[in-house]
Amino acid sequence: MRADCVRRLCGAVLAAFLCGGVPSSVLAQKIGAQNPSPADQAPVVGEVRIVSEDGKVLEASTSAISVEVGKPLDREKVAASLKSLYRTGVYSDIRAISERVEGGICVDFVVRENLFFNQVIVVGLKPPPSEASAAAAMQITLGDAFRKQTLDEALDRLKARLLRPHPAEHQMDVVVSIDPGARVRVGAIHLTNNTEYPDSEIASRFKLKAGKEITSVKIQNGTSRIRKFLVKKGQLSGRAAVRRGTYDSAKNTVDLTLDVSEGARVKVEVAGAKFSRGELKKLIPIYQEGAVDPDLLEEGKRNIRERLEREGYFDASVEYASAVREVQTKSWKGQEQVISYSIRNCSPAACKFTRPLLDRAVHSADAFWKATGSPWRTCTALTGFPPRR
Repeated sequence: MRADCVRRLCGAVLAAFLCGGVPSSVLAQKIGAQNPSPADQAPVVGEVRIVSEDGKVLEASTSAISVEVGKPLDREKVAASLKSLYRTGVYSDIRAISERVEGGICVDFVVRENLFFNQVIVVGLKPPPSEASAAAAMQITLGDAFRKQTLDEALDRLKARLLRPHPAEHQMDVVVSIDPGARVRVGAIHLTNNTEYPDSEIASRFKLKAGKEITSVKIQNGTSRIRKFLVKKGQLSGRAAVRRGTYDSAKNTVDLTLDVSEGARVKVEVAGAKFSRGELKKLIPIYQEGAVDPDLLEEGKRNIRERLEREGYFDASVEYASAVREVQTKSWKGQEQVISYSIRNCSPAACKFTRPLLDRAVHSADAFWKATGSPWRTCTALTGFPPRR
């Protein structure tokens, strides 16, 4: 029964078409759908260009672009053109924009031109390795698009290649920029004085005072002056050291603690010859080392004997002895180590003098000067008498 109803309905519709019974409004809708209005049609492409980001025209047209001039704009062809331009490898960051112009629209493909590795030059290299080996170690393929990451990786490979055979010879220079600001100043000086001398005596030789700028050289010079003062007083093991306190950022100051200790007192005596204090300090190394031990005393003994021999005292002998004694003065009481150098036979070496021996010596000297091409030179005896001819 249902099939009969369907057959009757189809027959009625077919009769209506044949008899012209379709309403005009239905026919108008169908015609409008088949022929869209000009407003709904795609715009006609008037021009296609490839431009840079600053608007410079790079190419008017290329085979990689499938958008055709004079035909309606096709979105699928625009997408295909973007893919095709990417595949060329010449451009990156590609996008398409359109602008209405007379007779249609202008389609611009905005691109960024890629840079490519053209050549690799290594400057400042000292073989080995050779320049070709260094360039090969970077593994940069000429013609590839330039990428910063590619360059960084190549530099790391080159650095590893240079460090491999001799790491101590290839180095990297590091430039450090420093803003030092204001130099820190002395806040307060705390003196720990373990000597017999008054604080004012020590402070006057340190010379750094509150409010003055601090430098390592000033501190070192100050402690050196204190130590020289103690050595001059016979305290060879005297010490002076500076400790820095906490930095006060509000005042830009640092407190200093000066520790001074005198150590054992040492006195050097020499019997049998005369030496100034300055000469003894050069000959006996205990003053330079700031300590007393048998090796340094033996070295001082050798230095004194060699000094005497240079002055003509060949028969002199040097011995030393060390002893500790109690000493008491107005300001100090304690033990003092006395080192005594004893010099014996300290008299000039004697030689036998005769006139014939002196004449032969003068004659030999004259012959020497004549043999060396200086016949005008003559010799006179040390006694002041002219030589015999």
